[in-house]
Amino acid sequence: GTMWGGHHLDVTAIDPFAEGYKGLWEKYGHEPPVVTVHGIGEEIDTQFPPEHFDIVHAQNALDHTYHPMVILQKAMTLLKPGGWLILFHKENEGKRVYNEFHQWNLTEENGDFIIWKMGQKFNVRDHLAPVETIMVERDWNAGLKCDFINAYIRKQA
Repeated sequence: GTMWGGHHLDVTAIDPFAEGYKGLWEKYGHEPPVVTVHGIGEEIDTQFPPEHFDIVHAQNALDHTYHPMVILQKAMTLLKPGGWLILFHKENEGKRVYNEFHQWNLTEENGDFIIWKMGQKFNVRDHLAPVETIMVERDWNAGLKCDFINAYIRKQA
């Protein structure tokens, strides 16, 4: 929803398939809690001004992109100082099903947040600045019977 602790939240949802989602909502006669607008991760810095958001969240998205590190770098520019980038993704989804939809793997190695595919590997800490905190955890999802990688990245205040 758009309420938390009695406070109204301004939520902006973007997705390359926003028009398709709109059609599904209309087809089934429902209203979404938040209307999704068209957006592409690699271009998000053209949609919003710098230091616009307190939180940027992505779930099941980075493994589908062409340039996940570019997206993370641009997302950091959209965060206000002290803001959080929060990511939830299936661990190593690309490795299981490399195809057009799954290009990248996300994992944790020795406490570091790693994004990789065949021939390329990025330790996220080495490519983002200014970062105050990066926390990454592996979380078992019993319903989906797989591990998720949850990353919490805080921009310097």
